[in-house]
Amino acid sequence: MKKNKFIKPMRGSGDRVVGKYMYELFPGQYVLIGYDSRSKEEPPRTIIAQLVTIDNECKEHYRDSAIIRFENFEWVEKQDLPAMLKDIVHWAPGYHSRPNIDFNKTYPQGDVQKLLEMITKKVRITEGEEHE
Repeated sequence: MKKNKFIKPMRGSGDRVVGKYMYELFPGQYVLIGYDSRSKEEPPRTIIAQLVTIDNECKEHYRDSAIIRFENFEWVEKQDLPAMLKDIVHWAPGYHSRPNIDFNKTYPQGDVQKLLEMITKKVRITEGEEHE
Protein backbone atom coordinates (compact mmCIF):
# COMPACT_ATOMS: atom_id res chain seq x y z
CA MET A 1 0.00 0.00 0.00
CA LYS A 2 1.28 3.47 -0.86
CA LYS A 3 1.63 5.89 2.03
CA ASN A 4 2.60 9.17 0.29
CA LYS A 5 3.20 11.08 3.51
CA PHE A 6 6.00 12.18 5.84
CA ILE A 7 7.03 10.14 8.88
CA LYS A 8 9.92 11.92 10.73
CA PRO A 9 10.24 15.41 12.35
CA MET A 10 12.72 18.30 12.10
CA ARG A 11 15.37 19.26 14.63
CA GLY A 12 17.68 22.22 15.32
CA SER A 13 21.46 21.97 15.43
CA GLY A 14 24.05 24.67 16.21
CA ASP A 15 23.93 27.73 13.93
CA ARG A 16 21.48 26.11 11.53
CA VAL A 17 18.02 24.70 11.26
CA VAL A 18 17.88 21.14 10.01
CA GLY A 19 14.85 19.15 8.94
CA LYS A 20 14.99 15.54 7.87
CA TYR A 21 11.84 13.78 6.84
CA MET A 22 11.35 10.30 5.50
CA TYR A 23 8.63 10.31 2.87
CA GLU A 24 7.24 6.80 2.45
CA LEU A 25 6.49 5.68 -1.11
CA PHE A 26 6.12 1.94 -0.53
CA PRO A 27 7.27 -0.35 2.27
CA GLY A 28 11.06 -0.34 2.01
CA GLN A 29 11.21 2.58 -0.44
CA TYR A 30 11.47 6.13 0.85
CA VAL A 31 12.55 9.61 -0.09
CA LEU A 32 14.64 11.43 2.49
CA ILE A 33 13.74 15.11 2.21
CA GLY A 34 15.93 17.47 4.13
CA TYR A 35 15.82 21.19 4.79
CA ASP A 36 18.99 22.92 5.94
CA SER A 37 19.49 26.61 6.74
CA ARG A 38 23.01 27.85 7.49
CA SER A 39 23.54 31.50 8.25
CA LYS A 40 27.09 31.56 6.85
CA GLU A 41 26.42 30.10 3.38
CA GLU A 42 25.25 31.66 0.10
CA PRO A 43 22.51 30.90 -0.64
CA PRO A 44 21.75 30.00 2.99
CA ARG A 45 18.93 27.47 2.50
CA THR A 46 18.96 24.02 0.89
CA ILE A 47 16.36 21.36 0.18
CA ILE A 48 17.62 17.87 -0.61
CA ALA A 49 15.45 14.97 -1.80
CA GLN A 50 17.19 11.58 -1.93
CA LEU A 51 15.94 8.07 -2.66
CA VAL A 52 16.46 5.60 0.18
CA THR A 53 15.76 1.89 0.06
CA ILE A 54 15.82 -0.56 2.92
CA ASP A 55 16.74 -4.12 2.05
CA ASN A 56 15.64 -7.40 3.67
CA GLU A 57 18.49 -7.10 6.18
CA CYS A 58 17.23 -3.62 7.26
CA LYS A 59 20.24 -1.86 5.71
CA GLU A 60 19.67 1.62 4.28
CA HIS A 61 20.89 2.36 0.77
CA TYR A 62 21.10 6.02 -0.29
CA ARG A 63 20.58 6.62 -4.02
CA ASP A 64 20.24 9.61 -6.37
CA SER A 65 19.22 13.05 -5.11
CA ALA A 66 17.86 16.44 -6.19
CA ILE A 67 19.17 19.65 -4.58
CA ILE A 68 17.59 23.10 -4.46
CA ARG A 69 19.53 26.05 -2.99
CA PHE A 70 17.81 29.34 -2.28
CA GLU A 71 17.64 32.46 -0.14
CA ASN A 72 14.09 33.74 -0.52
CA PHE A 73 11.03 31.72 0.46
CA GLU A 74 9.03 33.61 -2.18
CA TRP A 75 11.35 32.27 -4.89
CA VAL A 76 10.56 28.68 -3.89
CA GLU A 77 6.84 29.40 -4.03
CA LYS A 78 7.16 30.58 -7.67
CA GLN A 79 9.07 27.48 -8.80
CA ASP A 80 7.42 24.47 -10.44
CA LEU A 81 8.21 22.08 -7.59
CA PRO A 82 6.28 19.17 -6.09
CA ALA A 83 4.03 20.24 -3.19
CA MET A 84 5.96 18.25 -0.59
CA LEU A 85 9.13 20.29 -1.26
CA LYS A 86 7.24 23.56 -0.85
CA ASP A 87 5.64 22.22 2.33
CA ILE A 88 9.07 21.44 3.80
CA VAL A 89 9.93 25.12 3.43
CA HIS A 90 6.63 26.25 4.99
CA TRP A 91 6.97 23.81 7.89
CA ALA A 92 10.57 24.73 8.73
CA PRO A 93 11.06 25.94 12.28
CA GLY A 94 12.17 29.48 13.01
CA TYR A 95 15.09 30.36 15.25
CA HIS A 96 13.00 30.08 18.43
CA SER A 97 10.08 27.99 17.22
CA ARG A 98 9.30 24.36 16.56
CA PRO A 99 8.27 23.13 13.11
CA ASN A 100 4.58 23.00 12.27
CA ILE A 101 4.24 19.67 10.46
CA ASP A 102 1.15 17.93 9.11
CA PHE A 103 2.02 14.21 9.20
CA ASN A 104 -1.50 13.28 8.09
CA LYS A 105 -1.25 15.12 4.79
CA THR A 106 -1.03 12.88 1.73
CA TYR A 107 0.07 13.99 -1.72
CA PRO A 108 -1.35 13.24 -5.17
CA GLN A 109 0.46 10.71 -7.32
CA GLY A 110 1.37 13.47 -9.81
CA ASP A 111 3.48 15.27 -7.19
CA VAL A 112 5.10 12.01 -6.16
CA GLN A 113 5.97 11.23 -9.80
CA LYS A 114 7.36 14.74 -10.32
CA LEU A 115 9.55 14.37 -7.21
CA LEU A 116 10.88 11.01 -8.38
CA GLU A 117 11.70 12.43 -11.81
CA MET A 118 13.64 15.31 -10.23
CA ILE A 119 15.61 12.84 -8.12
CA THR A 120 16.41 10.38 -10.91
CA LYS A 121 17.49 13.27 -13.17
CA LYS A 122 19.69 14.55 -10.30
CA VAL A 123 18.21 18.05 -10.65
CA ARG A 124 20.29 20.90 -9.20
CA ILE A 125 18.59 24.29 -8.93
CA THR A 126 20.09 27.43 -7.37
CA GLU A 127 18.20 30.67 -6.95
CA GLY A 128 19.65 33.31 -9.27
CA GLU A 129 21.09 30.81 -11.76
CA GLU A 130 19.46 29.79 -15.03
CA HIS A 131 18.06 26.27 -15.12
CA GLU A 132 15.75 24.14 -17.23
